[in-house]
Amino acid sequence: MEIDSINSGDFIDIVGIIRNIGEVENIKDDTFVKREVTLKDDLKNELTIVLWNKNAKSFNGNVNDVMSIKAGKVVEYKGIKKVSVLSITILKFNDKSIPEVKRLLKEMIAAKEED
Repeated sequence: MEIDSINSGDFIDIVGIIRNIGEVENIKDDTFVKREVTLKDDLKNELTIVLWNKNAKSFNGNVNDVMSIKAGKVVEYKGIKKVSVLSITILKFNDKSIPEVKRLLKEMIAAKEED
């Protein structure tokens, strides 16, 4: 998904492979905490996912997990668009009941077998 083509404020659903998990960061005198996660989608686009507070602290995904996000909010800060995880956002990891997740997991296995 090309995030630059999506309007800031829109809600989107995304499936991608976790490529990087940032550390929990304190923001604004420890009032908030955030964590950024980088996903690569099936078109090889990289997206930054921003988790806040409870979601940032309790995030239990791992690099190379396939993560699905339902109702992530596109936000723009300093000209860069990211996807923010809100209280209504649903996160799932390696959920094979989602066709896109199942396909990405198969592609990852096939790529490992080729190495």
